[in-house]
Amino acid sequence: MEKLHLRLQRPVPGVDHLHAVDPEQFASFHPHWDTIAANLDVDQINDFYVYEGEYGNASTHWHSSAKGLQAARAVLEHLRDNPGALDEQTHASYIELMETVESVLDDADLRDTPFCFVGNY
Repeated sequence: MEKLHLRLQRPVPGVDHLHAVDPEQFASFHPHWDTIAANLDVDQINDFYVYEGEYGNASTHWHSSAKGLQAARAVLEHLRDNPGALDEQTHASYIELMETVESVLDDADLRDTPFCFVGNY
């Protein structure tokens, strides 16, 4: 099963970044984020992605939380403004997911803490 995690370079008080998002749901949202981001000319998930799958031993590349937050907010705003693009239940779950991503990245940005997305695919 494909999984995508949100990781912070260091802990942020009050933020459980290790369990904030469902990694399987986040992986399923990956192509939607990338499609929306391409249309909005903002960063896609792969711009922040680190592969740590079966053969992955790549060093972690950390990214500005402010930059990730900008992309996440643009994608979230697009989702809110376009409710008919997905079935209602999926749409609602993706909005909830993106609100969580936005919240974690906002807290990280306030503390100047870099982040990355880590996947196994």
